[in-house]
Amino acid sequence: MERNVGFDENSFSVLRKYEDWHWWFQYRNEMIVWMMKKFGKSSDEILEIGCGNGLVTGAIQRAFPKADITATEFLEGGLLHARARLSDVTFRQLDARDLSEDEAFDAVCAFDVLEHIDADVEVMTAIRKAMRDSQSRFYITVPQHMSLWSQADEAAKHERRYSLKEMQEKLLQSGFEIEYKTSYVFLMFPLMYASRLLNRSQAEYDSESEFKVSRFGNQLIGGIMRFEAILRNVGLPMPFGGSLVVVAKPI
Repeated sequence: MERNVGFDENSFSVLRKYEDWHWWFQYRNEMIVWMMKKFGKSSDEILEIGCGNGLVTGAIQRAFPKADITATEFLEGGLLHARARLSDVTFRQLDARDLSEDEAFDAVCAFDVLEHIDADVEVMTAIRKAMRDSQSRFYITVPQHMSLWSQADEAAKHERRYSLKEMQEKLLQSGFEIEYKTSYVFLMFPLMYASRLLNRSQAEYDSESEFKVSRFGNQLIGGIMRFEAILRNVGLPMPFGGSLVVVAKPI
């Protein structure tokens, strides 16, 4: 059966322009590192599925300097940027559906990846086999709420936006249960929702429009996201937001 590529290779260069300074990427990195430190039982061997340009890979490497990190990407375009950005990481060009390792990793990460993959349960099942033991953890971020579906999702070649129920069911089917869940972009959700509604009415869609923000706007939203992080870290429930964030453990 023909496989869906699930990503536009030209997007790697577009993302490279924004990801080192844009609030969305920077505060997502901080959240990822926080949850990996909080819920990880062991982090000697880390696998990242869909590393893209290596932005998150670098944050993980700085947070876990003694870990052996393997970062995979389906498209060579992302690996070119990632290899230029980082050393001491094992990079592999790999379709996540072909992951074949057994009991090899303490942590597996898929950050804004599963929504690009048609056979997401197949990938989750392969990831479950790659988990070393019951102490291993699977860290996930995905876009949330189909009500937010817009031209941005179509341009990004998303297969879906997840609900918590769908994620729970697919993880259970794959041999996982959810240990922790929250949302990302909780405080900004009303603005994001309004933006997506306006986006649907645009005759011509600019794929960079969601990243274009002034320096002042970036700093302002960054402050809001710092406050959101404080609320999240003290345990405030965040049932909705632009992204769903999950820590899953093997069962």
